[in-house]
Amino acid sequence: MIDWKTTYNDLVSEIEILELRYKDLDYQLKLAYRQCWNNQVPLDRSLAQHDRVKDEALAVAEVLEHKRKTRTLMEEKMFNFTGITEQIVVMRDIQHKPLKEIASELGYSYGWVRQMSSKAPRLFRVNKSKGTISRIS
Repeated sequence: MIDWKTTYNDLVSEIEILELRYKDLDYQLKLAYRQCWNNQVPLDRSLAQHDRVKDEALAVAEVLEHKRKTRTLMEEKMFNFTGITEQIVVMRDIQHKPLKEIASELGYSYGWVRQMSSKAPRLFRVNKSKGTISRIS
C-alpha cells in the first residue's frame, strides 16, 4: 500500500520543481524575445526559438496547474481524516497549528497530543530562525 504522506510529499516536490522550470522558461522567453529584435541572429531562427520556448512554458504551466489542483484536493481529503494520528499530522505539518491548539480542537489533553505527535512521522521540518520549511523525505 502506498503511504499517503509519501505521495503528498512527492507531489509537493514535483510542484516545486515545475515552478522552478517555469521560472527558467520565463527567463528564456524574455531572452528569446530580446534576441528577435537585436539583429544578431536571423529573425526566422530567433522567432522559431521563441515559439519553442513559449510552447514548452505553456505545457509546463498546464501540468503545474493540474498538480496544484491535485494538491488542493489531497489536502481537502487529508483535513477529513478520521484517524487521530493522521489528524494531528495534518494539523501540525500542513496547517502549522501548535500542539495546544490541536489538543483544544480535538478535545484531548495537551500531554496526550504531544505524545502522539512525537510518535507520528513529520511531513515538514520548520526552521524558525531561518524562516524556512523543508520536506522530510
